[in-house]
Amino acid sequence: MKKLPLIIEPDGNGGSILHHRNGRMDHIKESPISYIRTLCLNCGSTLEGRIDAFKEITATLQKACVLVSNATNEIYMPTLSMKNRDCIWILYNPVVKVVSAENGYSRILFTDRTDRTVSVSSHVVKSQVNRCDLFINKIMEFEMEE
Repeated sequence: MKKLPLIIEPDGNGGSILHHRNGRMDHIKESPISYIRTLCLNCGSTLEGRIDAFKEITATLQKACVLVSNATNEIYMPTLSMKNRDCIWILYNPVVKVVSAENGYSRILFTDRTDRTVSVSSHVVKSQVNRCDLFINKIMEFEMEE
C-alpha cells in the first residue's frame, strides 16, 4: 500500500484535500468518507465492518476510528461525527505530539516533522489518539491469546 495522506480534509464542494508528508497536497473528487471506504475495500474490508469492530473492541459509541489496513495497522481518526461534512480525518500512526493552538485549534506534529493545524481542539485529537492506542493494545492482546 502506498503512503497514506496524513490528513484528509473536506474541500467544501464534495471532494477532499489530501495533506501528505512534507507539505504536499492533492485534491480529489471523492469525499473523505468515500476515500476511506475505498481504502478499506482495497484491503479487503468494508468501512462499516471496520467501524463496528472499533466500537465493539473499544466500547466507543461515537467518532469511531477506522483501521484501513491490518497489515500496517494504519488508522484514521475522525475529528467530528463522520456524518458531519466538516469532519477532518487524521492518520493516527505518525502522530508524535498534539498541542493547543490559537482559536481552539490544535497543532499536530508528525514523525516526518510535518506540522499541521486543524480546526478542532487538542482535547478532541488527544482523545482520539487515546482511543486508537486502546484499540491497538486490544488487538495485540487478542493476537497474543492465540
